Amino acid sequence: AEPATDARVMDRLGLLMGGIDRLTELLGEFRMMSRRHDYRFEATELSVMVAELVEMERPAYSEQGVGIETDVARDLGSIRADVGKLRQVLLNLCKNAFEAMPDGGTITVSADRTAVGVMIEVKDTGPGIPKGLDVFAPFTSSKLEGSGLGLPIAKQIVEAHQGTLSYETPATGGTVFRIQLPG
Repeated sequence: AEPATDARVMDRLGLLMGGIDRLTELLGEFRMMSRRHDYRFEATELSVMVAELVEMERPAYSEQGVGIETDVARDLGSIRADVGKLRQVLLNLCKNAFEAMPDGGTITVSADRTAVGVMIEVKDTGPGIPKGLDVFAPFTSSKLEGSGLGLPIAKQIVEAHQGTLSYETPATGGTVFRIQLPG
């Protein structure tokens, strides 16, 4: 076989494999959104979970010029949560914030007690979400890549915890996602 032909075949094979990977990921997200979930609620130390998540993500983010900081109240205590699913929500919010800042910036994950439970915020210094975009509608995204299912799934998980997920794009820039949980 000709070397140029082999290279073309390998390029096409690489594109096909990438497409299959994206379809597999999309199918997995679609399945996750459409099926009934089994939740395992247990006492969860949010401050520990947030610290572990940030330390896990920090190296990859800093390589791309994105800092990640925490501002977690010392007396946060524990809440009843499915730690795996809540971690998935926070990872998704952090990943979205990271992807919104290709030229670098800062993500701040904060958590504090409120009169009715716990408030967790994920803030970024990116350009913000365009007005009129419903990021919680399935298959809606302001990103070039992504399925548009991450935030609808995150909202579904937070609501299963009897909480709310909301966001705002302040006039000063960036985006703030807020998770309010009973606790």
